[in-house]
Amino acid sequence: MMKHIFWVHSYITYFVAKKIIAEKKLDKKDVIFLKARNFDLSDSYIDFKQLDLVYKFSIRNILRNWRLISRYDRWIDKIAGKNKYILYYPHTALRYLDYLLTNKNCQGYCLMEEGMAAYSNNLKPVRYKKVHFSAMVIKDLIMYRGRVSHSRSFYNDDYLYAYGLSELAFEGFSRRLIFDREFNEYLSSPFEIKENDILFMLSSMVDTGEISEEKYIESVIFSLKKYFELYNQRQFQFPPTLYIKSHPGTDVDSHYFIRLMSLIKSFYTPKIEVKLWNFGPVEALLCQKELVLLAIDSSVMLYAAMNGIKVYCFQDVFIPFVKHTINRRIEEVIPRAISQKIYFIK
Repeated sequence: MMKHIFWVHSYITYFVAKKIIAEKKLDKKDVIFLKARNFDLSDSYIDFKQLDLVYKFSIRNILRNWRLISRYDRWIDKIAGKNKYILYYPHTALRYLDYLLTNKNCQGYCLMEEGMAAYSNNLKPVRYKKVHFSAMVIKDLIMYRGRVSHSRSFYNDDYLYAYGLSELAFEGFSRRLIFDREFNEYLSSPFEIKENDILFMLSSMVDTGEISEEKYIESVIFSLKKYFELYNQRQFQFPPTLYIKSHPGTDVDSHYFIRLMSLIKSFYTPKIEVKLWNFGPVEALLCQKELVLLAIDSSVMLYAAMNGIKVYCFQDVFIPFVKHTINRRIEEVIPRAISQKIYFIK
């Protein structure tokens, strides 16, 4: 019996996984979802398992490393019933999934679209060479029997299939299957957007240490001011509601986030109603053309733009204040067919 194990950490990966299950006509008893990154979604059809093991490989402690690998093996044997399985996940740079990929029962892996990376023009499949003449890799082959990899790129070319949501996804990948983007097929929201309501997708920059709290707050407020300068040049029958969507990794009860929400409300209330978004998956709104989406680096902006929604990207406002190396500008790495549908604001 073959099991199919999906690494699900967002609504996009959940949606693609459900599409794969339907395409392959998989029986629910053979499907396992590994939840990660505090992703929370109930699905009576699917068996969810929490991926609570972490990658803590130590270069010097060989015994500890083998114990960690053994823990992963026991865990995957338990949830898969010691059956052979295929792993589905977004990219091959997820180091702690190496242990699941090199388990003796793993029969290979497939790539699933998760967002921006699937459209990046500088991320292409790289040939995976299992043996390199380097001391580190030879040592790992001897001590860990190939269970630890040091030669995996973001996308290796030893994947079985790549599953995407647009002909622009996984360009250059020889083995791919493209699904439609009818998000409301598996994601639903009873919420109805009014004409020109605004949804601002915040970033995880503060949580990952990329930017200081102060500069992040300043940049968010500046971005909103820039948008409303554009908005005030137009006339609408009803004032919009501004919805603020926090990143999944952000603690909405943290001091800086409470301060940020307070500042936003002080600027725009009572002329504009400001609400924290807690009405279900944002992706379920992507069929509602009335929505206006503001974003910093969220992948949702790609799907919104492809679905004909007005999108404003404020990444350039934040880039001067990041502490570490930031990815190339979104405008430069995604296909022009998508970027030309997004307003990039500086």
